[in-house]
Amino acid sequence: MISKSTIKLLRSLSVKKYRLKEKLFLIEGTRLFSEALKSNYPIKHIWVLEETIENSSIQKLLTEFRTSKTPIDIVSQIEIKQISETIQSQGIVGIAQIPEISTHKDWNQNLLILDRISDPGNLGTLLRTAEWFGIKTVILSENCADLFNPKVVRSAMGAHFYQRIFQTNLFDLCDDLLKSNYSIIGGLMDGESLESLDISDNNWALILGSEAHGIDENLVSKCTHKVTIPKFGNLESLNVTSAGGILLHELKNR
Repeated sequence: MISKSTIKLLRSLSVKKYRLKEKLFLIEGTRLFSEALKSNYPIKHIWVLEETIENSSIQKLLTEFRTSKTPIDIVSQIEIKQISETIQSQGIVGIAQIPEISTHKDWNQNLLILDRISDPGNLGTLLRTAEWFGIKTVILSENCADLFNPKVVRSAMGAHFYQRIFQTNLFDLCDDLLKSNYSIIGGLMDGESLESLDISDNNWALILGSEAHGIDENLVSKCTHKVTIPKFGNLESLNVTSAGGILLHELKNR
């Protein structure tokens, strides 16, 4: 059983201002709960559909969460539909705390910088891709999609639990990175070939721009390198998530 006030709270978390007010975000599905366990990310409360309790993967998850004393409530089909963001719910929903992330400048690693990525699915996929390539710090412009939008969380597939992610003024950030001897690499339509890219032994920061407009022109001027993925076919451009995966693969292999 779940109270009306709790249903109201959970439903409100689909809206950014209420996520910020409560400092909570919604997670759903066995994959996200599994990643939360692996990363030791604290889950504040779990609601699980009564009919799914016998599912072996959910049984295993619940056993581990009970060990960590996470509150777990059993709910009905009607209730899970009221709190779920997905059409085909896997029958397990929870809330987690939005972390307080410091923006202090402890740069000593490769970075991914995202400028004006407005599509939540693209943003989440880029976070997931960055985690695949071991990028542990991702920095967003102040006009990117909301980091804890449910679509971003689902698309990221647990990347939130492993990465340090924050939003800041990218122009000031790039100035700080240049002072720290970073190579700042902009992914552009008219840059140099990836094959000719020479970043020596510097730490690097890759900037990817918005789906519609690319990287802000003022940020392009901060780039020490401008690179392009060679085109062999006829289409005008790559989706930013595809481009990000290719560029991160190339950079990590340098």
